[in-house]
Parts: sequence; structure tokens; C-alpha cells
Amino acid sequence: MENNQFDNEIRKMLQDLEVPFQDAHWDSMAKRLQETQEPNMPNAVTGFDKSITEKVAFFEVPFDESNWVALRQRLVASAYMKRWILQTKSVEALFLLVLVVFFVNTAPVKQPKPSFHGPVAGVNLPKTPSANKTESAAIISSASESSRDELASNSLATDDGLIRNSKQGAFARTSSPIHPLVIKQADLLEHSPVRLSGDEQKALREVASANTKEMDYLLNPKKLLEYQYTMDLMMPKVVLAEVTSPKLGFSVYGIANVDHVITGIDPTYDVDVPNLWSPGYGGGVALSKSLGRYDLTYGVEYQEVKYFPKPIIRISQGSADLGYAGSGTTTVEVTKVNVPVTLGYRLLQSPKHQLSMEIGMVGAWGKETFEQSTYILGKENPEDESQLRKKMNLTEPQPSAYVQPPTVIHPEPTLYSSRVSPKPKFYAAARANIAYEFKMDCQHAIFAKVSYSHQISKNGIGLPKDKLHSFGLHFGSRVYL
Repeated sequence: MENNQFDNEIRKMLQDLEVPFQDAHWDSMAKRLQETQEPNMPNAVTGFDKSITEKVAFFEVPFDESNWVALRQRLVASAYMKRWILQTKSVEALFLLVLVVFFVNTAPVKQPKPSFHGPVAGVNLPKTPSANKTESAAIISSASESSRDELASNSLATDDGLIRNSKQGAFARTSSPIHPLVIKQADLLEHSPVRLSGDEQKALREVASANTKEMDYLLNPKKLLEYQYTMDLMMPKVVLAEVTSPKLGFSVYGIANVDHVITGIDPTYDVDVPNLWSPGYGGGVALSKSLGRYDLTYGVEYQEVKYFPKPIIRISQGSADLGYAGSGTTTVEVTKVNVPVTLGYRLLQSPKHQLSMEIGMVGAWGKETFEQSTYILGKENPEDESQLRKKMNLTEPQPSAYVQPPTVIHPEPTLYSSRVSPKPKFYAAARANIAYEFKMDCQHAIFAKVSYSHQISKNGIGLPKDKLHSFGLHFGSRVYL
């Protein structure tokens, strides 16, 4: 009860409370705010807010030259990557265009069947009434039965499945259902013109129509019988001749390779040998000669390799009090023209598939290009670097030692950057390949090949004499000429 009464009293006092408006108070507050306010700075109510506001409003990033150097290096690397992608895709598109044009110009076309033309007989064959196929078959069967005894008495069996007539010298296969007809009319193979009955002429017409569809055989029974019963004997020899006869193959292919870079450092220097892997690309053409299961291949290849060596700095000038200056290779680009010569042996061979192993040698002509930068070693203060650059007359580096890069290195690629291209060098390498080939027809084929090239020449790339051992994947097409 008492609490309610107290609350009511307070409520009445607050309801009647009125604060008179005084202009002087508001003017005084506005004046104080203007005094504490500074140009280009937000209102600061307290000393802490004012301090933070000052630091944010007047903050400036100090100039650091190394940041701009790093940015320039990134821009250069980005521009090179764009050029490298453009060059790679252009080469791929060029080889694809060459492959398509070459394949279109040498694509297989439908060839007509071989024609065995012979002289026309010197006698006019008499016309006979037409007979159906059943009558012709009966005539051939009757002729076969009537001449079977003559075949047995006048013929000798041979090892190749043929029957030789001892009187006329004619041949017939024992598997032929109508070979007695050949023996009965064996004189067809000895003399011409020949007299045939009408039924025999009809039978010969049907045989010729079923096998060759050419009218020449109807007028020359001797050639027809020779073709009919000796073609099976000739075919194995023809196929064998195709397999064993020398062939020339022309191939176009692209190359995707990965190079293992081995840096040859003098063991007197305490430097770790880098172990680098670098991708590359290329393409080539080759001419191969086949004889049996062996292939001899000559080719010309183009390869492009780029890698970033370990920053080994060659000290050229400087002293202990001022520091040292030296140059290091940052990028290596190698353009090679390879001439491989390999001998292959076909491990597996079928009408459609072929697996072979190849070994040989590769002679290479290489053009090297180095991107070099000058480094200032041992001085962290930019003023000391500026003093060192003034006191040192930086000339062409004369390497005196190999050293490991120190903790702090200040490269100046924009001021001391250069591209060096020495004279071309010649290299030699041993190569081993495993190749698979798929034959689309007797003339065209596609193939894939895995290769490894091991450099055996003593000369290398640059002063460290880097050696490149390459793993490559070749893919292309081959046309047999």
C-alpha cells in the first residue's frame, strides 16, 4: 500500500515537470563541437576515438620497391604463359590440319576387281537351246561320273592337294565338285580353238557368271578354267608376297613429352643438385621401311622445352663491406630439331593390330635461350644497395664461384635483365620405344608410341651443362606407300 502511494507521488511530479528551452545551452554545445572538429576528419567525441580516426584517415602505405618488382615479374610470367599457350595450341592445330589434309588426299577409294583378260578363241561357239539350272547341274554331275575312271588312270596325286593329268599336264583341285570336267576337257589347256558341246558351254557360262561376271571368259574357256581352279593355289603365294615384300610408310605425329633435367654441378661446390621435371611439346614426320617383322625408321622432329632452374648465383663483383653482385639464370628455353633413326621388331602382328619394340639413336640440334637477372647479396637496406650499384660498374658477369642463395635477395630484373642466346649445340641420345599400331585398312593406320630418350653426349645446356632425359608420348597416323 505504501509502495503504491510513493509511486503515485513520483508520477505526479514527473507529469508536471517541464524543462524550459534555453538557446545559450545549445549554442555552447555547438561551439564545443566545432572546436574539437578538424578538416577532413569525422567527429571525435573522446580522445580514443580521435586517435583511431587520425590513424585511419592519414594512413599511407610506405613505398616498397620489392613489391613492384614482384608485380612486374608476375606480369612477365603471365604474358609468357599466354604466348606459350598460344604457340602450343597453334602447333597442335597445324599438325591436326596436316594430318587431315594428308589423310583426305590419301584416303582409300573403292578399287575395281582385277580383270584377267585373255585372247578370244578363234572359233565361233555354236548357240544351244536354253537350259535351266537343274539341267545344267545334272549335265555336270553326269560328266563328272563318266570321267572319274579316266581321272584315276591318267592322274597322279601331288602333295599340294592337286591332281596332275599324266598325259596332258592339266591341274585340278581334288576338293572341287566338278574337277572331272577339267580332266575330260584337259586339251583346253593345251590347244585352242576348242570344240565344246552345248551343255558344256552352258555350264561354263554359269561358272563364269557366278565368279567373275565378265563376258571375256565365255569366249575363252581356257582362261576361265585356269582362273577357276588355279586361283586358290595362287592366293597363298600372293598373300605371302605382300607380307614379306618391302613397304614404305609415311607418318605424321604429335609429341607430348616430360623432360627430366639433370644439372651437372662441380662437386667442389657445396650445392645441391636440382631435380626438375618440365613439360614440353613437339611434332614430327617419319619414313619407315618394312621387311617381314622388322622396321627401319628415319624421322625429323621439332621439340620445345622450357624449365626454371634452381637459382644458382654466379658471383661476379663485390666485397665483404659493400656486399656482392652476381647473376643467375631464371628461365631456360630450348628449341631442338631431332633426327631419330630406329630399328623395330614386331612382337605381335595381326591383320589389324601390331605391337613392336624399337631402339635407336637420336641426333639433335639445339638452340638455347637464357633469361638472366642480376642480384645484390648480403645487404638488406635499399640505401646500401643503391650505394653498391653506384660504386660497382656492373659488366658482363665473369663467374668465379657457385653459391647458395642467401636469405635476402633483391633481384632487379627491370634494370639488370638480359636474354642470352649462345651458339647452337649438337647432342646425341639413345632412344627406346614401344609402339602400338591399328590398321584401318591395307594402306592407312593410326599409332601410339611411348618413348624414352637418354642423353649420352657430354655437352649440356648452359654453364652447369644440364642434361635432358625425355619421356614422350607420340600419336599420329601412317600411310603405306
